Amino acid sequence: MMNKLIIKEVKLSQKGKQMVKTDLMSKKEIENYIIKRTLNPDEEERDKQLSNLEKVVVYNSFTLDEVKNKPKEVSLKSEKRIPKGSEEYVPEESTEIHFYNPKTKGMYIINTKGIERLERDTNLILGLKDIFKKSIKLEVIHYHNKSAKAAHRFKEFAFNLVDDAFNDTKEENIKEQGYINIIMGPFESFKFNDTEILHENYNDYLNYKIIKINNKLTILFDYTFAGQADDVLNKIFSNLNANHNLSGIEARIFHYGKVGVLNKQYDKDRIRIGDLCIPDSFIIEDDPEKGEFCKYNLKNELSSDRILIEKFKEYTKNKLHFGSTVNSKPILRQKRLELEQYIMEGGRFLDMEWARIGLIEIGKKIRYSNLGKFKYYFAGCASDDPLNGINLGNTDYKRENEFPISRFYKKIIRDS
Repeated sequence: MMNKLIIKEVKLSQKGKQMVKTDLMSKKEIENYIIKRTLNPDEEERDKQLSNLEKVVVYNSFTLDEVKNKPKEVSLKSEKRIPKGSEEYVPEESTEIHFYNPKTKGMYIINTKGIERLERDTNLILGLKDIFKKSIKLEVIHYHNKSAKAAHRFKEFAFNLVDDAFNDTKEENIKEQGYINIIMGPFESFKFNDTEILHENYNDYLNYKIIKINNKLTILFDYTFAGQADDVLNKIFSNLNANHNLSGIEARIFHYGKVGVLNKQYDKDRIRIGDLCIPDSFIIEDDPEKGEFCKYNLKNELSSDRILIEKFKEYTKNKLHFGSTVNSKPILRQKRLELEQYIMEGGRFLDMEWARIGLIEIGKKIRYSNLGKFKYYFAGCASDDPLNGINLGNTDYKRENEFPISRFYKKIIRDS
């Protein structure tokens, strides 16, 4: 039987796993946040879509080609396919392809990114329905009608992606260089004018480029969302561990992106929007029911190498902040009391990748015994301060704020 998820009418204050329950944003801010991530960016088309919308279908763990051109191969019956004549668009603040059909009054979303993206999508639609008082039916169609199979398939996407990236990089080139540089960060925050692009791969799961920076071989992955960082890095470790020709090869992992910040109301060392955030540890909830937390050190050359820190400070001419990061919940599920608790536990930043990578590193030697030395470089740009009214529903964050980080990463690689 087809797995479905039908969301009923709820209020913003109700509790539940997949619903809007933030008390950190006004109704208008929630509206703005949701619109930019779900609806057509063209204002006129968006208004028509919103007034007409009655249902949303999310295709979970399918590729665009499967849904559009090969529906029979993935068990999509005719009534479950995207209707002919549907208009394709990408929302202003999303990387997912959406379709809208005025005749069926339906929005169709293809989720190729991961479980966390599915959770975000369902939260957004729930918010859309509540804010605009719309009766919207939400249906999630899982790959081959099984949610577990759909979840596992994201790991297959990651394996195939990393396998392709290493094949495109060529084993002999990595071996000759003696190490491999891997950068994870948005393409739009990375300037390629001083690099040599050897290969480009644009796909539904995660884009990547093989580049040379001062003749240093580097794999650059595009914006890596939450669980993608976990899955992709695990596949990189697995690939290097299984390939005896690359046994002992050093890997240097660079990660950057936007970061939420945790400021007390009268914090003297307040983190301003645009400041640079350097994690030196991460905090996770050991027992959410009891409010128990665990803190772990995070391997990060940018927080441990004093010479490198001074170079980073001098190069970027920016304010640097060091501290613990907390694995962030989706924006629409963040609560003031929870974020204040994070501060009490020592949290300074909110992100969705650093803790995941840190946990992989902790268990790396147990799972992957043939790996060489790994170095990590983590930095982010402060994008929002939810406890003080600066959130992604009222702030126009610019990706170019991240240029100083990506430029410094290129300098590290050039000088190595």
